[in-house]
Amino acid sequence: MKSTFVVLSLFLFFGCSQVTKPGNISQKPPSFSPWLSITESEKGVLISITNPDKITEKFDYFIGENGPANATNISVSQNGLAVLSSTHVGMLGLLNEINAISAVADKKYIYNKELNDRINKGKVVSLGQETDFSVDMLLNSNSKLVVYSAFSGKLAIDNKLKKLGIITIPNFDWRETHPLGKAQWLLLFGYLTGKQDLAKKEFAAIVKRYNEVKSQSKKSNVKTLVGNLAGDFWYAPAGESYNATLLKDAGVNYIFKESKGTGSLSLTLESVFTKLDAVSLWLNPGFMSKELIVASNPKAAYFPVYSKGEIYCYAYDMNRFWELSAVQPDLVLSDLQQIIDKFNSNKKLHFYKRVE
Repeated sequence: MKSTFVVLSLFLFFGCSQVTKPGNISQKPPSFSPWLSITESEKGVLISITNPDKITEKFDYFIGENGPANATNISVSQNGLAVLSSTHVGMLGLLNEINAISAVADKKYIYNKELNDRINKGKVVSLGQETDFSVDMLLNSNSKLVVYSAFSGKLAIDNKLKKLGIITIPNFDWRETHPLGKAQWLLLFGYLTGKQDLAKKEFAAIVKRYNEVKSQSKKSNVKTLVGNLAGDFWYAPAGESYNATLLKDAGVNYIFKESKGTGSLSLTLESVFTKLDAVSLWLNPGFMSKELIVASNPKAAYFPVYSKGEIYCYAYDMNRFWELSAVQPDLVLSDLQQIIDKFNSNKKLHFYKRVE
């Protein structure tokens, strides 16, 4: 999970109800995601996940009986779910299914109080980094299924886990082109925990709130820089990413809005410097103070926006942001609206604060 947070901060089984029964097929919610497809039938539920980098590669899972031959059968259970991203925790929290979690990646990135308590009491195992965790610890957690952010495709130990009877599910919510596409992965956790009806209801409410907030947006002329330097590269939202869509829907005049890609841009500092003259707003530098920004990126002190502009970030409560923002995109949108309109607003910011 540590690697997940480093990248994201810069741009960025198991309930009690039963599987859908014959004659009880509910209406399919609107889809904003090209990578997640969930189909109900009288036989059960087919969950199909597409790899954005290789669209011919699909991961199919079936809840029910007599599913497709190419699908992995999974069962709804009361526990045994290992989740390797804080976004997954936020979605399970919204469904009141924190008890379904048997293991997490790294506990120091957990915001949810109930989950922290369960970790401290030894009821949930903290595995370590998402990309490098102990198989023995995972086995000790009695996890039946692992949901992971597929930054590098399949887990390196995927085949080993399958031999041990542990099923893995890749999550590509971070590659979505729309924040509502990212929020739609709530439905995955709904079906895995038997809370599909609640997940559909909550997702519909998210869509409604987001569109209501979006309707209040006003386009800003304030040129805006996003992201920060990490190592040799400046990471910022690619122009076709869900983060860029959030910025656009809020009316933010993002300087790399025309760029291609659905993940993150990896830019040289020199290429960013050429864009800074007219920039007067900097979002998401990944730190809560100017002192910390310069400690990480000394050249930031020479940015005109650093000394003369405005800087805002969610970094004062990073864990809360990464856990909840995916299922509260309307609040992120509202924050962004207020920041560029300030520049008007006395309304409360939900995730962001001004960096001093």
